[in-house]
Amino acid sequence: MSKTRVKYVKISIIIAISLLFVFIYYDNREERVFFDENYIQMGGSQYTDRSCHLPLNVNPFDESVAKYIKVLPKSIECKYETDPKNGLTFVDSAGTLRQSVGHYKCKYQWFDRLVGNDNQIVYKSLRVLDPRNGIPMGDNSFVWTECEDMAGRKVYENTHFWFPLTANPNASASSDSTDRPSVLILVIESLSRVNYLRFMPQTRDTIEKLGKVVYMKGLTKLADNSFPNMVPFLTGRRVWHNELRDEDFGPYDDWPFVWKDFSRAGYKTALIEDFPTFTLFNYESKGFREKPVDWYPRPYWIHLFRDVSKILLGLIPFELSNCYIDRYPKVDLFLQQIKHFITECNAKHFPYFAFSFYIEVTHNDFNRAQLIDSHVSQFFHQMRHQLNNTILVLMGDHGNRFGPVLQTVIGRIEERMPLFGVRIPDQLSQRYPHLLATLESNSERLMTWLDLHHLLADIASRTSFLL
Repeated sequence: MSKTRVKYVKISIIIAISLLFVFIYYDNREERVFFDENYIQMGGSQYTDRSCHLPLNVNPFDESVAKYIKVLPKSIECKYETDPKNGLTFVDSAGTLRQSVGHYKCKYQWFDRLVGNDNQIVYKSLRVLDPRNGIPMGDNSFVWTECEDMAGRKVYENTHFWFPLTANPNASASSDSTDRPSVLILVIESLSRVNYLRFMPQTRDTIEKLGKVVYMKGLTKLADNSFPNMVPFLTGRRVWHNELRDEDFGPYDDWPFVWKDFSRAGYKTALIEDFPTFTLFNYESKGFREKPVDWYPRPYWIHLFRDVSKILLGLIPFELSNCYIDRYPKVDLFLQQIKHFITECNAKHFPYFAFSFYIEVTHNDFNRAQLIDSHVSQFFHQMRHQLNNTILVLMGDHGNRFGPVLQTVIGRIEERMPLFGVRIPDQLSQRYPHLLATLESNSERLMTWLDLHHLLADIASRTSFLL
C-alpha cells in the first residue's frame, strides 16, 4: 500500500471517529442536560451538593413536548355503539341470564379456564335459552350468547360475566367497618403523573371531588417495564435480585402477593386485567396454576381477544379492536367488571381488595390517554357512593416508554415517574388523622414501589391504624 493511500486511510478513520463522537454527543445531549440540571451540582474541584433535585413541577404542555401532542377524541366510539344493558341477552341483578325479546331464538354456552392452565379456556355445549325464565348463572362466571331471527339468520352475539359471591354470615350492615376499609387500585398502563395532568382532566376533577387526593410526586420506577415494577408493589420484593425466583417465568402461585394478606384478613380479592396477551403474569410467562384471587375474569378476556391474530394480520382494523363486536368499548366492559365486583361485595358486606390493570389503549402512545378520560371519569362518578369506605388508588406502572417524545427532558422524566394518587376515606382519616398527615409529608419525597408496598401491607394488617 502506497504512503499516499495509507495517509488517506488514516484521515478517513480520523474523520469517521470524529463523526461518531459528534453523533454520540448530540444523541445524548438531552440526558446530559437532565443530569446536569437535576442530579449533581459541582462546585470547584469537589462536589458541594449531592442532593437529588426532583422534577416535581414539570409543565405538561412545555414547548419541548408540544410538537408531539396530538388532539384526540375524549372517548372511544364504536361503529354500532349500544348500551350492553339493552342487548337481546343480559344477566339480571339476581344472577339469571335472560332474553329481553321473545321472538328470537337465543343460545348460550358456558366457558371457563382450563383447570391448571392460565392461558386456555374450555367451552361447554351450546344450549337454547328459555325466553321466559332464563337460566341461573349459578357457579358459572362466563357465558357466550348468540341469537337468530325467525329466518335462522344470526343477528346478535354477546358475552356476559357474573361474580358468584355468597353472603358473609359474620358481617352485618350495622357493624363498624371503618377499621376494615376496602381497597381499589386502578392502574392505567404507561400513565405518568404529568400525562395524567395533560390528558385526563375529567378523571382528575371527578376523583378529587371524592375527597382529598394525595399525589406521590417523587415516585420513581424501579425498572423498565410493568412486571419488575408491579411485582415489588404487590410483593415487597424485587424480581431480578435473587429475592424472587424468576428463572422459570412462572407459575407464580407461591409468590407472596399482598392479596393473600387481604384474603387472610377476611377480604374478597380481585385481579382484573383486560389484554390477555400482555397481562402482568402471562406475557411470555405461565401465569397461575390456580385462580390467584376470588374474582379473576381472565377467561372472559381470552374469549374476547380470540380474534387478536386477525387484528395483527390486518384482517380486522386496529381501531375496531378497542370495541367488542363493534358495539361496546372494551374499556367500559373492563370498568363494569370492577363495578360488578364492588357492588356484589358491598351488597353482602365484604371488604374487598381489587387490583385492576387497564392495558390496551394507552400502552404504545402517550396521546391515547385522552381516549379513556371520559370513560374513567364516568366510572368514578357512578361509583362515588359505593366508595365511601374505600381507599382509592389511581396510578400508572411507569410512564410512556415509546416514541420521539423520549428525546426530550420532560419525556425522560415522565418515563421514570408514574402517577400515584391515593384517597383516604373521610371517616377513616377523621378517626386516624395521622394517616393523611403521613401521606402528605411524603408526597414530595423520592420513593419507589418497594416503599409503597408497605402502604398495602399496613392496610391489610391494620398496622397503620395503630400507630
